[in-house]
Formats: sequence, structure tokens, C-alpha cells
Amino acid sequence: MVDQWKDAMAKALGKGRASFEALQVQRDTIIDYSTLGPVYQFSEVSQNKHVLDQVVLLGPILHMAHSQTYVPLSLLTMSSLNRIHNNNNIHFVKIPNGVMKQTLDPVQFGNEDDLLIHKWWQVYCNWLSLIDIIADAHVTVGWHEHHNKMWADETFSHSAKAWHAHDKQLHTHFIAKPFILDPKGTIYCQGLMRAQTDTAIAAMAGSHSFHPS
Repeated sequence: MVDQWKDAMAKALGKGRASFEALQVQRDTIIDYSTLGPVYQFSEVSQNKHVLDQVVLLGPILHMAHSQTYVPLSLLTMSSLNRIHNNNNIHFVKIPNGVMKQTLDPVQFGNEDDLLIHKWWQVYCNWLSLIDIIADAHVTVGWHEHHNKMWADETFSHSAKAWHAHDKQLHTHFIAKPFILDPKGTIYCQGLMRAQTDTAIAAMAGSHSFHPS
């Protein structure tokens, strides 16, 4: 009796498996994938922009930018963005006379002047992403040209402090009173020369300063 039950179950299972396999073959036979055409259409793909990393700029930073509040580059490091995203011990400060009632306290993210070169380049890509969101193409093009000008400087590692000072001056002036940035213009070149001169003078003053033994 037991053997008969086992034989019946085996036949049922075998029949069921055979039916499933037949159905699978039939389904694959019905759909001729070679006639479906391309999956990625140019009309759709051309609307996407190729970027190295999809950086999500968070609400508090966009809030600062849309309120024309200066966003220090130290807020745009990946560690800072992750900290803001996770709300990891984040502090806010009140702005009594500003558009916003409160904003991120930049002190908690360190001084942007202390960013190392490799961090600074990473951050600057995030700044370009931010400016692309808050300004139209006619405004952003100058910032991208400014970035390319810095990137093309073969002596950047030696003149990084001057470039940092020049860039910070451009950022603060832009937030205070927005303007069209022209890296080929006279004002831009004068600002860069001033930053280079100030940096060189500070370096010489530091090397000749008196250090008591």
C-alpha cells in the first residue's frame, strides 16, 4: 500500500514538473526577444547627464543656498553630507534678521580653509552640483570655467592657498551680490593676482618671523 502511494506521488510530481517545463518553453517561445528592438532609446537616454557620482544635496544645504546664505565648502564634504543626512549631532544657529529662522552651524563642520587638496577637489564638484541647481545655465557656466581654469593650472599644488583665497572671495561676493563670473575678465584676473600676492607675503612673513629657542 505504501509503495503504491509512493508511485502515485512520484507520477504526480513528475507530471507537474513536466507541465511546468512545457509551460516555460512555451512562454519563451512566444516572446521573440530579437524583434523587440532596442531597450535604450536615444530620445530617452539623451535626457540624462553622465556624472561620476550621484551626490544628493540635502534640504538644509539647499535651504541655505535658496536663502542666499553663504555655504562654506566644509559643509559639502562627503563626511559632512553623511552627517547631515543621518542627523548625527547636528546643531543649528538662529539668524534674527535673516530670511530663515535658523540654519546649519558651519563651525561644527570645521574650517573650509583647512581642507586638504584632494578633499577640496571633491568638495568643489559638489559645489558645482549645487550651483547647477540654484542658478540657470547662463550663470553657472562661469563657475565651471573657473573650475577648469584651476584644474588646468600645472602649479596648483604650489599655489593652492592663493586659489583657495581667490575662490572664497568669489563665493562670498556672489552670495552677497550675485554676478556673472568671467574667468577671462579683468576683475577676475586682478582678484587672482591679489590673492597670489597676499599669499606670498604671508608666506615670507611666516618664514622671517622670530621663533625664540
